[in-house]
Amino acid sequence: MAGSVPFLELTEEFGGTKFGPFESVEIRLGSDRGRNDISLPDKLGVAPQHAKLLRQDDASFILAPVDRDAPIYLYARNDGPARLVTGPTALRSGDAFSLVKPEGVRFVLMLERDPKAVADAKAAAEGGDRAKRTFNGVWDEIRRRGLASVFSTALGNRLQTLWQLVRSGSLFSPVYIVTGMAIVSGWLLAGGSGVAAVRTNWRANYLTDELSECQARVERLKGSQNLDGDPTVPSLAGTILGNEDAWAKTLQNDSALLASYADQLKTVYAQQDRFAWTFEDDKSVYAKLKQDLELQNLPLDVVRVLAFAAAHPGRRPQWTMFPDSEDTEVCGRGPLDLTYRMAVALGLDAKPDALVVSQLAQSSELTEKRQALEQTITLAGTQFEIRDDLIVSAPVAKGMSCLYIDGNDARTEPAKVAEALVRLMGAGAAGVPSANDDYWIAARLYLLDAQDFRAKIDGLDRNSAPSIQMGTLQVLDSRSSFATKSVARLMARASVVPCLARARGGEAEVPKWFLTRSPSLSSCGILQMYIGVNRL
Repeated sequence: MAGSVPFLELTEEFGGTKFGPFESVEIRLGSDRGRNDISLPDKLGVAPQHAKLLRQDDASFILAPVDRDAPIYLYARNDGPARLVTGPTALRSGDAFSLVKPEGVRFVLMLERDPKAVADAKAAAEGGDRAKRTFNGVWDEIRRRGLASVFSTALGNRLQTLWQLVRSGSLFSPVYIVTGMAIVSGWLLAGGSGVAAVRTNWRANYLTDELSECQARVERLKGSQNLDGDPTVPSLAGTILGNEDAWAKTLQNDSALLASYADQLKTVYAQQDRFAWTFEDDKSVYAKLKQDLELQNLPLDVVRVLAFAAAHPGRRPQWTMFPDSEDTEVCGRGPLDLTYRMAVALGLDAKPDALVVSQLAQSSELTEKRQALEQTITLAGTQFEIRDDLIVSAPVAKGMSCLYIDGNDARTEPAKVAEALVRLMGAGAAGVPSANDDYWIAARLYLLDAQDFRAKIDGLDRNSAPSIQMGTLQVLDSRSSFATKSVARLMARASVVPCLARARGGEAEVPKWFLTRSPSLSSCGILQMYIGVNRL
């Protein structure tokens, strides 16, 4: 395919718009207009940086999620239904991929070699007005083509009924309309059919124009709690997470964490069905981690959120890969996805690992394997004697593997991880606020992620929000962003998954092994309303 020129084309149902040609090695897609080659509205559930395509030397491409929790679905040519992309995956000319969900915005990769075909493709692509081509134009086309079909569904009819109630002023607050429906009719959060309807509403968000007046009325929900008693996002998060005072204060004073929490809520809702195992299996890694954290007498308000580190979308794999605090893709292991550097900082007996291409992992090139492992050891600031006969590997994504030293690794043992966490954030631990001080829960979660920093910080105090303190401590932006996103992801899972458990159980409380205190259906309904009208 030498000399080929890549284009991306939306499928016909999304308008058939053609993007390109792309001259760079990397093509990025996401909702952040400043950091992507193709930007899409976050109303679609797209992460700020969602997907990337990497051009290889042979002109083939690799498709991968930028955010490890950003859903991408691949439609390979003549290869059956869509499959979820969890790591770097080969993409050929004619293959298609969708973002967020299988039926989401879908692009087809086109590689043109013929100069005339390239010129024609350039002419066909919308040029000049980048904003129209990469953001508003796509959104307008989706709305134009998708709105009528959405309103023809049963969910659409229900939403039209809701809209008429709001417009007529029959009920005072749209929040309580949603809450009442959630409790009385189960449209939003009761039973399997209700969850299906919620999934459509959460993910689609095609109804923006029709609900514009409703959105204006709930605009006030973004600010302080008003005289109508409508909860703010910080107070609602605190109610669901179990400590309104601590979480509301934290989110009110930490705009970076609040913004990241809103983004992660959309991402987790978009993948909601993949979290059901956490409350259906009382022998799962989530259940084990939660139990061990409680046995170590960690504060329950910390356990309430921290245990959801083990609640991955889909059953947890043995290994994961993700960008660390240096924005370098690495291997993570165990229920908390601990990097080797984090494990060493926590005092865990861990074995070094290294993310490498699978070709190297499967080869007999011991020198290169040792070099990769030694780099991990050096960056962790420790020493480890590598035995060649113990170097093994495990696949982590298509084309990528984790090299590691065979043997027991404390990262995989929830009880040992819990013991280490007590030393870091338990009662009397140095470097964190006392229980019930301002920011005391968030500070502990931030400090855990700070164990991956190459430049260590001594601790966080009660005087300001954690992300603000990191700025004061001159922590690099990449490191602070890593910690903020990780904490926000935990908060989002700890908010969404219990609401799903309540939805499946109707009025019944969730099992105590899963969660000691259940969120109310009304709080879950309001949270759904906020996401549905994009007012987080």
